[in-house]
Amino acid sequence: MIARSSIRKTRPRALPGAVFVCAFWIGNVWAGPETWAERARGVANVLTGDTLAVEGMAEVRLAGVRAPYGKTDTFAAPFAAEARDGLTQLVRGHQVSVRPIAAAEDREGATRAHVLRDDGLWLQAELVKRGLVRVALSADSADFGDELLALERDARAAQRGLWALNAYAVRDAGDRARLNRDIGTYQLIAGAVTSTARRGDEIYLNFGNDYREDMTAMIPRETWTAFNKLKPLTLIGRKIQVRGWVMRQNGPAVMLTAPALLEVLDAPPKDETTAPKRRTRKKT
Repeated sequence: MIARSSIRKTRPRALPGAVFVCAFWIGNVWAGPETWAERARGVANVLTGDTLAVEGMAEVRLAGVRAPYGKTDTFAAPFAAEARDGLTQLVRGHQVSVRPIAAAEDREGATRAHVLRDDGLWLQAELVKRGLVRVALSADSADFGDELLALERDARAAQRGLWALNAYAVRDAGDRARLNRDIGTYQLIAGAVTSTARRGDEIYLNFGNDYREDMTAMIPRETWTAFNKLKPLTLIGRKIQVRGWVMRQNGPAVMLTAPALLEVLDAPPKDETTAPKRRTRKKT
């Protein structure tokens, strides 16, 4: 997350073929670092709800979000077309500015980037607001994650778009049967942490008493420093929500590679008072 104070308030700047609002984040208008590379391009084709074919570039995948895909999101395949049509509507008749993130290419060779329309509309934010995509952050795409997560919460509460489908309901961490069916899919999962542990190169947040069967969230050693503020080992008894690809690690599990993938849902407990000292009988 980039501090608001680090974002300079400027008047819109004209670039070849496009105009961008680069002041502060209002509604769904971009307020990203002005030092990020700007590439004005036309859209050749919309491939999926989060992937564009952009003139003069390879495929561009919208960083920080994930749209439904018919092949892999088998429970929600019908909405894949709606998400693609929604993105098509947003970019029709517009040029876009592609701003690649640090680790720009994904495993399929697509450029991962924030994408702005020529009127300053931040595509990721608008898609999340409409419920056409879910927020899917990683360590290198977590900039502005708080803004995207806030928009997602609003869309989910209003049951807009995919949030009206049971296939995208937030999973109960205690529902083993459902989570086992979700292996290999991207999900949001909520529940109370029953225990925590640090073993080897992982921190474990357990959602049940049987680690061989119950849901677990794992935090790899290389990200521990980033999680310091959340103090994951102290979350016992707290209700949290995690998101990620569900895999099998004994029971169902997700790997948390960025703090934005873990949200604490309940209020922190009140400070416990110091236990009274044991009274000792005076010698007579």
